[in-house]
Amino acid sequence: MMKCILPLFAMISVLYAAPALERNIRWCKGKPADVFFLLDSSSSIWIVDYRKQLNFAANVTDFFQVSEDKTRIAAAAFSNRYSQKFEFGDYNGTDNLREKIHEMPYLTGGTKTDIALKKMRESFQTNARKGVAHIAFVVTDGNSESFKETRREAEKLKKDGVYVFAIGIGRRISNKELRAIGSEPEEEFVYQVEDFDRLNDIRDTVRDTLDYSTCQAPTTPPPMDEPRCSAKSDVDVVFALDAPSMGIEQTRSVYNFIGEVTEEIHDDLGRVQVGMMSKICNDHDIQLKQYKDEFSLAQTISNAKFKGLDHQLHKLRHEGYSLENGGRPNAKKVAVLFVDDSIEKYDSLLLEAEDAKIRNGIDVYVVAIGDNVNYAACGLMASKPSNVIKVSSHRDLGLLKDDFLFTFCNGKVLSYRH
Repeated sequence: MMKCILPLFAMISVLYAAPALERNIRWCKGKPADVFFLLDSSSSIWIVDYRKQLNFAANVTDFFQVSEDKTRIAAAAFSNRYSQKFEFGDYNGTDNLREKIHEMPYLTGGTKTDIALKKMRESFQTNARKGVAHIAFVVTDGNSESFKETRREAEKLKKDGVYVFAIGIGRRISNKELRAIGSEPEEEFVYQVEDFDRLNDIRDTVRDTLDYSTCQAPTTPPPMDEPRCSAKSDVDVVFALDAPSMGIEQTRSVYNFIGEVTEEIHDDLGRVQVGMMSKICNDHDIQLKQYKDEFSLAQTISNAKFKGLDHQLHKLRHEGYSLENGGRPNAKKVAVLFVDDSIEKYDSLLLEAEDAKIRNGIDVYVVAIGDNVNYAACGLMASKPSNVIKVSSHRDLGLLKDDFLFTFCNGKVLSYRH
């Protein structure tokens, strides 16, 4: 449940300077931590309100025991751009740190929260210390340009062991997005305040969470970007889809899914290579004056044959794993076909799939999208029935990743890590 905490001292607290009597209170009870402030600087925030965010961040740093061996601070502003003013350890003391925070630029522009979360995650990976608590404060006044990507990046950040406080300001903020960004339980990590003047109202509650939960057990982030598929030998994987038939929105969903899966199956040893075939050059174009009479022109247009996934599979068999395209002679060949209700020519597609399996030795997987797909045909296309992975719609592809990886990686060549 969202909450707007209103402590008793709210009426007398001053936003621009932390109360003098509280300056000696040290959050995290003096335990070491690396703390990152990510502040929204999009055009929807007036510069006077942006400065209130800077004051909030500066005031919060006063309550940490800031030093090289205790709490270290990093901070960045974001809009459709990202600007990190300083990294963990780039300061000489608390006073100098406050100055650095107030020097952070006012960017303006859109709200690409996903990119900002990714950049912050990379900062934790590269510069944060192991064995100490990793904490992030994300302050924003509105919705990101892509909720899906923002949720995805937030999940990665939290999976890396970062405790994320999500602080939403105003009425335009999406509660759903705040919950996606913040850690759990949301009662301790997700906040919404009415306006920028009320930011200090949540300070004591945040301190309680830090003192009694977040900082009690320092976290050691797991190895970053470790693939969930590990290859025992060389594997060349090619994804294939009929993008023109699917349509732009559906194709984008497939592209996003391929991108997410690829992150999990690539490895540092170079055993796994990934390719994709999705675009078909249009050879039906007719140039001016190419035809002298209207009859020949009409015949050519009416008899034009459209290329579909069968053509893509044919091209994949003959070119996808060629030496010219980076294929390796001794590598296992794997194809992943995306099939939805736009498929018309199942007969030719089945013939191409049969040749791929028998003549070319390709291990074929099929992602069957939608309720109107011919599942029987998909089973015949795949190397075995268990190689068919079903999903109800293109929109739900993002939910399929774990099931796909489990099916795809549990073979003799690839192994799956939960």
